[in-house]
Amino acid sequence: YCVMGRGRNQHHRRQEKKDEQQKSDEVPRISFDYFFMRKEDERSSANPLIVMMDEKTGEKFARATGRKGLGENHEMDWLVKDMDSELKAWGHAGGVDGHIILKCGGEPAIEAVRDALAKYHGGRVIPEGPPKNESQSNGRIEEAGKTVREFVRVIKEQIEDKAQVKMECADAL
Repeated sequence: YCVMGRGRNQHHRRQEKKDEQQKSDEVPRISFDYFFMRKEDERSSANPLIVMMDEKTGEKFARATGRKGLGENHEMDWLVKDMDSELKAWGHAGGVDGHIILKCGGEPAIEAVRDALAKYHGGRVIPEGPPKNESQSNGRIEEAGKTVREFVRVIKEQIEDKAQVKMECADAL
């Protein structure tokens, strides 16, 4: 199931190791962005999901949002609270001693989520966006979205095989 759901071609780049002391002194960087499960959804901007990743530990979080941004009447407050709870579960407590970098793309909808999360989470939050004309600079979070999509496919493949059913895109998994 993993081979069927997660198989794709990719090359393996070697990462340079940093000094362990320098790594522990770094301010944690949390990246997040929207992604889609299907190309059709991406083209129509329908059914977005959000993925968040701690770049140091590789911890990932994903939620279906149903829409981008915060909405007009605070209908997306649940998302900000959910992301804050996940940050705390990862050991990023916020408050006076909490320092994190929140990195996202330059789209106004995701920046609104970042700013609301920073305000709700508290502590010293440093907003970060991609450098101008550097669309590939957010590659790690793009990869996290692909990984989430693959694991959903793995689960879907197993359910279809074990239950002998064919699941459609609108079916709850």
